[in-house]
Parts: sequence; C-alpha cells; structure tokens
Amino acid sequence: MAPIPVDPRFKSDRIFNEINKQFVTLKPGETKEYNAHLQRVLSTFIERMKEKDPLFNACYRRIVYVGSYYEGLKVGKPEEYDLNVIINLPIDYKTLNILIASEKPGYVKIKAMSDVLPNLRKQPRWSEYKVMDKWFDKSMYLDQNQFRQWFESVASRVFQSFPTPANNEYILSVDGIKYTLRQKKSGPALTLKINIPNGHNVDVDLVPVLEFLTAPPRPFRSHTKKKNWFAVSKPLQNCSNNHILWRPSFYEREQELLKGSIKQVIRQMKKLRDTQNFKSIASYFIKTLFLRELENQNYSSDFQRLPSTWIFYYMLKKFQEATGKGIIYDFWNPTNNLLVSISQKEMSNINDRLNKIIKDIDKKIQSDEYIIAEYILNKDELAKLKTSMLSSAMTEMRIESASASTSQNNGILSSLWNTYWNISAPNPAIQ
Repeated sequence: MAPIPVDPRFKSDRIFNEINKQFVTLKPGETKEYNAHLQRVLSTFIERMKEKDPLFNACYRRIVYVGSYYEGLKVGKPEEYDLNVIINLPIDYKTLNILIASEKPGYVKIKAMSDVLPNLRKQPRWSEYKVMDKWFDKSMYLDQNQFRQWFESVASRVFQSFPTPANNEYILSVDGIKYTLRQKKSGPALTLKINIPNGHNVDVDLVPVLEFLTAPPRPFRSHTKKKNWFAVSKPLQNCSNNHILWRPSFYEREQELLKGSIKQVIRQMKKLRDTQNFKSIASYFIKTLFLRELENQNYSSDFQRLPSTWIFYYMLKKFQEATGKGIIYDFWNPTNNLLVSISQKEMSNINDRLNKIIKDIDKKIQSDEYIIAEYILNKDELAKLKTSMLSSAMTEMRIESASASTSQNNGILSSLWNTYWNISAPNPAIQ
C-alpha cells in the first residue's frame, strides 16, 4: 500500500504530546505502587482458592494479565484490572472439538467425545473431579455457565473464611498489611474490590478461561506466530443455547500486533470516546479499528513514524466512516460485525457527531492549535492544558530572554576586556 500523504496542518505533535503526558499516560509511580499491592493480594487469594478446592488446585495453571492496562491502552488511573485465570481441564484436549456457533457470530462451542466422562470417572482422583459431571450437557457440549459458577463458588468459600467486619467487607492480611475486600458479580467476571492502604479502591476482574494451543476453525484466522487463544465463559442473554457458547479471546496475539507509538493514538481516541459520551462504543471496537488499519498498512513502521496528530485525525475519519456504515468487522472473525447490537438511531447520532467534529477540526486547525484537544478533553482539562502550555511558553521565553541577556552581557565584557588589554599591553612598536 502506498504511504499515506501527511496533511502539513497536522504535522505538529506539541499539543498531542502534552495531552498524552497530562491526561492519558499512567504515572509510573502510581503504577508501581498499585502493582505491588495487587500482586500481594492475588497471590494470597489464589493460594486460598487452591486450599479450598482440590479441583481448582489440580487445574489452576497461571494468571494472564489482560485488558487495557496491560496492553498500554489504559486511560486514567490504574484502578481497574482484568485478569484471565487459566484453567487446564484434567482431560486430553484432543478429545475436544471446537465448533463455530451458528447461534451467535464470533462465538464457539466446545464438544467432547462421548468417552470423556466415562474415562474421567475411572481416574484415581475422580472424587476431586466429580463436579465436572455437571459441566457437560446431554450432547457433551461443555457448559460455560456451570464452569463459571464452579469458579465463583470456590472464590466465595475463600471470602467466607475471612473475618467479616461491617458492610459485608472482608479483611485480608498479607505481610503485615491489611486489605479490605468485597466481591461483586459483573458479566463473566468475579470482581474483587480491594481497598489498598493509601485509601484508593482497585477493582480486579477475575475471569476463568480455558487455553487452547491450536488455531480455532475458520472463519477465525491465525495471522500471528502465536497460536494459543482463550475460551472465555461469558454469560449471554436472549440467545438460544447460550450456556454452551464461549467467546474466543486472542489477547496475546493482539499484543504481537499492537506495538509502538500507535498505542498513544488509541488512548487518545478512547479519551475522545469518553468525553463525547459514546457509551455504546466499547474499547475493543476502537482497538479493532486500529488493528484493521495496521493490517491495511502492512504493519509498516513508516506508518507509525508519521505525526501522531495526523494519525489521530486520519483514524478519526476512519471511525466516522465505520459508524456511517454501521460496520466494524472483528479482526479475528471477519464475518462478525461488532457494531451489530447498536441501534440505528444511536449509530446515526454518533456518526453525525463525529462528522461535525471532523468538519470543525478541518476548518479551524490552522487558526486554533487546541481544536482537537477541545473534543478529546472536558472543559476543566482543556483549561488546565491551556494554562500549563502558557506557563511553559512563558518559562521558555524567560530562559531565552535570560540567555540573550547573558550573551549580550558577555559581549560587553569581552569588548571591555579587549579594550583593557589593548591599553595595558606593551606596544611592540614602541619597544
């Protein structure tokens, strides 16, 4: 694909970089502090889950840190985390068939061979595994509801073992540090609400998933060197056979593709989404829009070396085009339109708003360097940005003025010194 010509009006990244610094990028100090607390609580909580349930102890493999924070796409404070808890079933995965779910685009079904449960019942540890009898329906499809409910029951037993103060809050002590915990159910995740010692609350979504090392069937595609993917037990409403439908996740593969400065542009697009209150546009939709464009650009490093302000404006127009058509196809399953659940009226409103924003930017970009910032930031943030930019400009002017003054003074001193030297030095002609 031919390189995208850069509109010279969008070459400067001065405002873009300042927005990124002040309002979008996570502060390293905060990140380190929150991570340390998170590691303490999670390692202890998982160990307690192992103690409470022999099947979990046998099947737990590891935690995969997913979501926008670990992708480098998080906007705001590091107060929300998404974690996949990898469960490895005690069966031969060659006996599991991954099938495309005709009931819902973008989902799969997991069907076991007929002898899986009989063979499982013969194992010496069957007494620990017998809860799995409920995980398969009569047709031997793996039931994601039963799987998820088992995981939540194990976590609930851990909570019940904690001392319970008022307001249904639990105390967990780790290395002499006391944490207050609460549990909340949200979608496929069990949310741990953790109050850390500095007074801030951290929400951690724990999602039980299965990991597969072979590519899923078409129309899903491989596309990257990594072949592993996760089957997420996401509850569904108003869908037939929803108990056996699993959502594929290709998080680690997406990490291979999303690298470099493009992440800064994605963060600012998400910030615009939040400021403009486009609630129906999920973060994954925006990420998919960028994944598709990176593919269109053949993952060219030249594309990412373009001014970030220009890439933002270019992708804003791509966003507007997508909402105009009502289509953003899933990157991994091109038959699945991610926007299909958004009503026509709401889609039209979003598209009209984006169209107006683009026209206003195009009209004013040469006369108002803050025009893009006006749509990314709220009023208070915009005022703060302008104040800080003015302050920085004044500081630079004072430095330049002082430098010029020093240079001028140095010139005067040099002239006086030369004059003095010429007067004081012996004249060779006289000698």
